[in-house]
Amino acid sequence: MFSLFRFLLLLTDILTWFIAFLIAFLIRSHPSVVSMFNLKPWPLNPYLYLKMFPVVTLYILLGFLIFDLYQNRKPLFMPLEISRIVKALLFALGLWLATLFFTYSHYYSRFVIGLSFFLGVFFMWIGRYLLFHLNPYLVSNFNMDISRILIHGTGRYGRQLGEFLAVIGKERGFNVIGYTGKAEDPSSLPYELLSEDIYEATEKYKPDEVFIAQDEWKIKDMVELVSNLNQNRIIVRVFSREFTFVINKIGSRIDFLGGVPIVTFIGRLRSKFYIRIKRVLDIIVSSIILAVSFPFLAIIALLIKITSEGSILFRQQRMKNERETFEFMKLRSMYKDADKIIDELHDMNEKQNQIFKIKNDPRITPLGRFLRRFSIDEFPQFYHVICGQMTLVGPRPPLPEEVDKYEDWHKVRLQGMMGITGLWQISGRSDLDFNQMVALDYYYIANPSFWLDLHIIFNTFFAVLFCKGAY
Repeated sequence: MFSLFRFLLLLTDILTWFIAFLIAFLIRSHPSVVSMFNLKPWPLNPYLYLKMFPVVTLYILLGFLIFDLYQNRKPLFMPLEISRIVKALLFALGLWLATLFFTYSHYYSRFVIGLSFFLGVFFMWIGRYLLFHLNPYLVSNFNMDISRILIHGTGRYGRQLGEFLAVIGKERGFNVIGYTGKAEDPSSLPYELLSEDIYEATEKYKPDEVFIAQDEWKIKDMVELVSNLNQNRIIVRVFSREFTFVINKIGSRIDFLGGVPIVTFIGRLRSKFYIRIKRVLDIIVSSIILAVSFPFLAIIALLIKITSEGSILFRQQRMKNERETFEFMKLRSMYKDADKIIDELHDMNEKQNQIFKIKNDPRITPLGRFLRRFSIDEFPQFYHVICGQMTLVGPRPPLPEEVDKYEDWHKVRLQGMMGITGLWQISGRSDLDFNQMVALDYYYIANPSFWLDLHIIFNTFFAVLFCKGAY
């Protein structure tokens, strides 16, 4: 839903970008600046810059969309907006320079381009800062974008959160309607205790968001609660320092309140725009990778055939989603019929029962160890991406027999399309336990965004390059 707040945010961004662009043009045109920086003295053509302005503005808005700067939310920690704005403007700058290069446009001043983006960071952040601080007035006078909030948890974190929201809640458009959970002294809470049962309270009071602020919790209970609330289209924010394995991998997507990180699970449905663009990018990127790597893969295929008995490709049934399977392919990294002796090696398993992993697996060939170390054995999966059976970024496809061992809450990771890489892979892959993997997979499913996809792809490159957690 495109809210009034988003509309005002969009207008603010366009206006402040225009101001930055105009100031950069006027500064470059001033004779004293030309003399000071020893610039070429020819006059700038305003028509050329006016013609380019709408194009660059579209690039910037696309960057802001990709880097989640138009979420229907008010940041709890405004300085983090700067890093998002810088990344979005650098993305737009790259597109602008590419456009100038491929259209052979040499009439635009590099001084104007550089200065306009430098000023853009400053003016666009100031514009957003002012708009966010006008929010209490907009909320009071226009009833704009008020979020009804429940706080789940009455311990130290819950009380701390309630005290913070009592101070800044109105400014951020939060209307706290009360607490849920067990409390020894409900009268000491900043807000009324509505119920001990979170599900009963959400059914009765219909909140837009739930802040979970429990002092102690298990990953299982947290993911189960968050996914159930998300299914009812309730945004969930986890107020805790305990989610470090998630927090460390999503960087600038984290808000802070009183120095405590907040992990948000939006739980929104993927838009048709997101699905279609992601599908196009899947096909383009996978096709390029397979085309470029084909000579190298042909050599690897020959080495596999020469160094050990068996086929070049390893084929296996994997889960496409909760109900469907597909034939999954990898470059063979094990000796022939290695999967038939897996029962004999269960005592050597270094992971939970849902995943079978052995650091020094005797079934792996010497060449296979090299292939696995740099994830080269995964390259045939780009073919699955082109065919629409997988996507570049998503939870890893499990074996049917692994899914048979899942607890019910583990199946939340099967809600999205399976992928080649995900948050688990950039977090150390084999170094995390299964429950942490499920939490990371659900975070990705609950927060679909182009920025998160780019973040995962970029970090996957370094995880593979430095063999992080691979075996």
